[in-house]
Amino acid sequence: MCVCVCCFIQEMREMTVLAYSNSQPVSRDLWKHELTQAVGEIRQMFDNKLEVMREQMESNCTAKVGEQAV
Repeated sequence: MCVCVCCFIQEMREMTVLAYSNSQPVSRDLWKHELTQAVGEIRQMFDNKLEVMREQMESNCTAKVGEQAV
C-alpha cells in the first residue's frame, strides 16, 4: 500500500508542476480533476485496508472470547 501512495504523491507533485507552469483554466481544471481522482483512489484504498484490519481484530477478539469460555 505504501508504494501505491508514494506513486500517487509523485503523480500529484508532477501535476502540481504542470498546473503552475501552465496556468490556463483548462490545465487547472484538469489538475483539479486528476487530484480529486487520486484522493478518491487513496481514500478507497485506505477504507479497504481499514475494513481488513477491522475484520482481523473482530476475528481475534472472537477467538479470545472463545478461549476464555472454554
